[in-house]
Amino acid sequence: MSTVGEALAYAARGWPVLPLWWPTAGRRCACTDPECGKPAKHPVGRLVPHGKDQASADPVVITSWWASCPSANVGIRTGAVSGLVVLDVDGPAGRGSLRSLVDRHGRFPAVWVRTGSGGWHAYLAHPGVPVANSVRHLGDGLDVRGDGGYVVAPPSVHVAGGRYRWQSAPPSELPSVPAWLVELTMPPPPPPPPPRPVCLEGDMAPYVAAAVEGEAREVAEAPRGQRNNRLFRAACRLGEFARAGTLSEASVTAVLLAAAADAGLGEREARATIRSGIGRR
Repeated sequence: MSTVGEALAYAARGWPVLPLWWPTAGRRCACTDPECGKPAKHPVGRLVPHGKDQASADPVVITSWWASCPSANVGIRTGAVSGLVVLDVDGPAGRGSLRSLVDRHGRFPAVWVRTGSGGWHAYLAHPGVPVANSVRHLGDGLDVRGDGGYVVAPPSVHVAGGRYRWQSAPPSELPSVPAWLVELTMPPPPPPPPPRPVCLEGDMAPYVAAAVEGEAREVAEAPRGQRNNRLFRAACRLGEFARAGTLSEASVTAVLLAAAADAGLGEREARATIRSGIGRR
């Protein structure tokens, strides 16, 4: 099938496509930029000035693009817009990294494309939750093309001369991204905000001050599911100082309320927990 024929077939599947620059006979990018950083892989700017954001599944638009540039490579938009995620497995390092992941997590069903450089692209169905593009922490030689990305597709030609090709015809429905891969592509949670400075009473003994600061810090940094229990334990421990007259009950309450707010607990719930902990004997 011709390049434009493949592009139209992808569009018929609901995969928006875009024209990419192609390699010249001298193994350079046809864009003619001597410092091109993505030879034969970046959008043809005069046709799609907004790059991947102008990828289309409209056959009239696609036909006009390849009528203007018959040699153009094909890019497919990835992510929720196409329902497609592609794992780029680059060379021996990528194969080793993927093998290690599969050994740890389980099977990896995919539809495979041999890339023009000798690597592999694994095509998978988008899971319906955000999949970050270019997640490089999966391992050496592994890269994800998800939301906000695109991939060079068959029958495009690599600048090294090799042609991208399907290992088998893609089925009507692609295998789903494995749950373990979805989890690994999730961005890490943001770090917790630093705890607020603890306001301590002026004549407090050093060991009391250290105990108050330590309990407040542990409450502020407690993970979900443990916050209320950790607050109760802190109130019990600091309540001993209040009952001994070493520290006022108002100070204990104020310090722990601030720490509970940093942890994400509501004031009403936190106040009741603190009251219960301080009163426990």
